This record gives sequence, structure tokens and C-alpha cells, in this order.
Amino acid sequence: MKAIREKRTAPVYVVAFLALLLIATPILAKTRVVRWKEFSGTSDKGDFDAALETAIANASNSSRIPDHMTEWKFKDARGTQGGIAGFNKITVTISAQTR
Repeated sequence: MKAIREKRTAPVYVVAFLALLLIATPILAKTRVVRWKEFSGTSDKGDFDAALETAIANASNSSRIPDHMTEWKFKDARGTQGGIAGFNKITVTISAQTR
């Protein structure tokens, strides 16, 4: 008797799983995968803030959405200073995504 009940409930689980799959598919199809892209900004005066603002502006300008929000995180900063030419260059790299 117990084996007969188990055999009868197995199709119920299959039907429940299929119903859940049908409900969840449109929800999962609407989710958007957001990828972080890298952007850089450079200052020839060694100004970190100016280089960072340029990198953020480059990320913001890459969006096609008129009213968007840019989320960013600091990735790297590199610079060159000194020499006979008197270099004072800094490049800031960020990872950003726009929504």
C-alpha cells in the first residue's frame, strides 16, 4: 500500500515542478545581466581628483539612457613623475556600470 502511494505522488511532484518552471521562466527572462566595464581618466598635472572625475565622466557618457545612474568602484591608479621633461601624469582606472 505504501509503494502505491509513492508511485501516485511522483507525478504530482513532476507536475508541480513543471508549473513552477512555467511561472519562473518569464521572471528569469526579464533579469538583465549587468557587466562592469573599465574606464580611465588622465591628468597631466598630477591631479588625482581631475583624473577620477574624467574616468567617471567617461563611464557616464558611455550610457545610452538619458536619465541614468552610474555606479563605479576604484580599480587602479598609475603615474609618472619627474625626468628631464618634468612629467607629472596620473591615470585612474575605475570599473563602472550604468543603469
